[in-house]
Amino acid sequence: MKLNPVLQKVVYGCLFAGLSLQACQKEDDLFVDSKADSAPEPGGTRTEQTLDSIFLYAKQTYLWYDALPSYKDFNPRKYNIYRTELEAFEKEVFDISQLKINSSTGTPFEFVSRTAGYPKYSYLEENDAFIGSPGARMAMASEGTEYDFGFGLANAGDGGIRIRYVYPGSPAGNAGLLRADRVLKVNDREVRTDSQSDIDFINNAMRQSSIKLTVQKKDGSVVSVTVAENTYTVNPVFKKAVLNAGGAKVGYIVYDTFTRLSNSQAALDQAFTEFANAGVTDLVVDFRYNGGGYVHTAEYLCNLIAPSGLNGSVMYTELYNDLMQKGEADILKNQVLLDENNEPKKSRGRTLTYDDIDFSEAKTTYRFSKEGSLENIRNVVFIVTGNTASASELVINTLKPYMNVAIVGEKSYGKPVGFFGITIDKYKVYFPNFQTVNSEKKGDYFDGFTPDIKTIDDVTKDFGDVQEESLATALAIIQNGGTIPNARTASENARLKSTSGMEVTPIGGDNKLKGMIEERLHLAQ
Repeated sequence: MKLNPVLQKVVYGCLFAGLSLQACQKEDDLFVDSKADSAPEPGGTRTEQTLDSIFLYAKQTYLWYDALPSYKDFNPRKYNIYRTELEAFEKEVFDISQLKINSSTGTPFEFVSRTAGYPKYSYLEENDAFIGSPGARMAMASEGTEYDFGFGLANAGDGGIRIRYVYPGSPAGNAGLLRADRVLKVNDREVRTDSQSDIDFINNAMRQSSIKLTVQKKDGSVVSVTVAENTYTVNPVFKKAVLNAGGAKVGYIVYDTFTRLSNSQAALDQAFTEFANAGVTDLVVDFRYNGGGYVHTAEYLCNLIAPSGLNGSVMYTELYNDLMQKGEADILKNQVLLDENNEPKKSRGRTLTYDDIDFSEAKTTYRFSKEGSLENIRNVVFIVTGNTASASELVINTLKPYMNVAIVGEKSYGKPVGFFGITIDKYKVYFPNFQTVNSEKKGDYFDGFTPDIKTIDDVTKDFGDVQEESLATALAIIQNGGTIPNARTASENARLKSTSGMEVTPIGGDNKLKGMIEERLHLAQ
């Protein structure tokens, strides 16, 4: 499916606005690299030159560039054997991504599984990416605009299908669909997850421009709705409520995507103003589907949660590789720095490039500056799943040194790295460029955060339902004074036993990208 024309400017004009790098066309400059140990042979086909460029940019800007061999030993042009050039480029990116080994796991930092065949973080795509591509999806969602149905489905673990989430204001939201609605029919066909033909049917239906769902609501009523793809403004706050936990007032917020601050700020401010006015003393932050987004927005959320007494204290630091920190990644001279209108930035009549950016630790350390009026939060419990990644993990890691933080759910994705896009010919390459660490210099959660208490994502209940497993456990921690309960009651054990075999998995694809976008780049003085 090609991108909706209405959104082409959003995606192609603003894809990582201020971050997308435009390759210069001076071949002599592009392919000379003093850090590559040996320079490429002159000439070559367009495909071979792009293969060269991918390696040469990785050799200087990749977070783990030190694991890369010399140009001669790596020989990028050996990949010019595949059926399509995209296959060749993707295979090269994958091989580069598997070179740096994590000593704590014995596997590459970007290892996914033995059979995955793709990196955990890096990827490459064509500039004219279709709507389902990683970059296009991230650009649209992070800018606060979507073009889809606005809902996701899940295997409920019992052969049934449930609605996993619904974006407020989306076509699905406007049709009255809610998380936990049980899907009985898709396009008038009865469906279950224990039938592969049903799953294939649903996957195909989700790729069409409209879909008919017959669902059973919480009250037992059955309704049928037809939902058509359309453009809508993302409201990343799925739910907000003030709940009770043993007399404590608890602010509960389901925050789905770190959209650009201009999109998120009003919804976040409203939620936290309500929490302050209600006298909230504890928080449950539901990040179960939050794959990240803008770092600046993550920082804003931290400042809403943290007390004003932390003003001036270190929040986190973005650590680029030593070449970039010392200003020695000279290949970045070939990449133009763009403004928010996608126009080249200029200073004193000269076009600026990424070689003009100061990537030093001093410039990439950020500090608390209180936002809002909510003060003196005692405990913050985060609900996470394997879809919780990047900027959402950054919030958790940032607050850990300063506040009583607990985690419930499933192990998070594990992405303490971020990137900017490098444009090479008609492609964009995304290699991890920096790692984030908190004030204690901790940030090695490449395997994700392990929850203090493991719970399932109970899609049979809506967000905010205090009987939902993850939320109930979070409230129990707060009721227990913020400490992890040592024992469960007999009824809790029985409930866990009945649900422990449930495997909740997305159906119909999951377009959410796990990423961390940094646009606050500082010019060197």
